[in-house]
Amino acid sequence: MLNRLHLFLVAAVAVRANPIAPLAIDTFMGVSLRSGDANVHLREINANGNRFYVNKDSSAYCPPDISGLDCSEYGNNTVFAYNSEVQTLGLATTLPGGQQIYVAADGALSYTVPHSAAIPADALVRNFTYTPGPSENEVGNLKFQDAGFSACPTSEMPIFQIFATNIAGYTRTDCTGINFGTTGSQPSAYQY
Repeated sequence: MLNRLHLFLVAAVAVRANPIAPLAIDTFMGVSLRSGDANVHLREINANGNRFYVNKDSSAYCPPDISGLDCSEYGNNTVFAYNSEVQTLGLATTLPGGQQIYVAADGALSYTVPHSAAIPADALVRNFTYTPGPSENEVGNLKFQDAGFSACPTSEMPIFQIFATNIAGYTRTDCTGINFGTTGSQPSAYQY
């Protein structure tokens, strides 16, 4: 019993002496790249209604009734936050708890609602890969499971919804393959 207690204390001291380093988070904005298709080429990718779209404004929001919160400090841009340690993606928000990005069973690139970490059981949250541009003014790339994305038409044309194509549940056949380009970030929203 004394040996176990001693080992526990040694481990506790070692953990305390070696604090965990802060995570390296990369932030960027997304842009749809598809040469020859003016509907989706060089179009900003925005968060709206827990999904991602091209040609649709972001649903950035800042609650005006929170004491001490200055909404003028936040933007309307969709800013992504990539964690290379675990290959996950989120939205760069100030919202307590953040907003996690995941791929739904049908391939829809999605994100959690504010103040909730609830993700569908059949959703995928890992295996995003972010490659920054070679220099500050050059475009980088985002992939999911080593594959690109598609921009799929919606009933509100010319709005296209973003889907990951490298999963079994993705069955759309009316979509345009895109590269998910990444650019420098702007001020992010409080929440989406």
